[in-house]
Order: sequence, then C-alpha cells, then structure tokens
Amino acid sequence: MDEGARRLDPPAGVNPECAEPAPVFTRVYEDFTCLNCSHKVRGNGYTNHCPRCLWSQHVDLNPGDRLAGCGGAMQPLAASQESDRTVLVHRCELCGFMRRNKASDSDDRAAVLALFGRPVPDVHRKRPSPRDTKRSARS
Repeated sequence: MDEGARRLDPPAGVNPECAEPAPVFTRVYEDFTCLNCSHKVRGNGYTNHCPRCLWSQHVDLNPGDRLAGCGGAMQPLAASQESDRTVLVHRCELCGFMRRNKASDSDDRAAVLALFGRPVPDVHRKRPSPRDTKRSARS
C-alpha cells in the first residue's frame, strides 16, 4: 500500500487485507491555462477547474496526485446541491472518466446555475472493463 494511504473499513464479509486504500488528497498549488476557454487560472491548492467556463482536465486518479495519463478536457455536465455545498460533475472527453468536484466561491455564478436541472450522472458506477464489454458482446 502507498505511503500515506489509509484503508477504509471494508464491508461485512470482505477480507480487510483485500480492501482498497481510501483516496488520499494531495494539495498542489498550480496555475494553469484552461483547455476550453484559454483563461489563465491561478490555483490555490484546491482549484481543479476553470472558474469562468467550469471545464477541468483529467490529470488525477486521486485528487492532487497527477497520476492520470489521459490529460483530456473534462466537460461540466451537471450541478447539484448537496447539504450546504454545490457539486459539479465533469466527464473526460477522451476516456469517459467522471468525477464530482466542489464548486468554488470564485466560480462564475451564471455558468454554475446553467448546469442545474441537467441530469446528474451516477459517477460512483465503475466503467465496464474491456473484458466485460467483450463478454456482453458475445451474449
């Protein structure tokens, strides 16, 4: 297991040695240029999308780790209100990976409001593996 990773308590009946490590957040201070609108964004260590157009980039497997090899542009699909915060859902245009992200106070209010009312995809469902896709094609 990676240094700094912590294990979640596994569900009943799951061997604790086989449980997946919980995602570990790594705060990274990085400025970037938006892939969609070319806005120069000043990062604060939590910034993961453009505050103007809300687009992101697929660079992380776990927040801040910069281990995703994809690098695709992530389109904002929808927004929802959860407890006292607004959550945005992004989907990578190259690989289809989806991630939920907290909206920021610096995000363009009109852009966030435009995402409300759109269907919110289930981002907790895993994508099918190539083996599962081949198996379903044979059926």
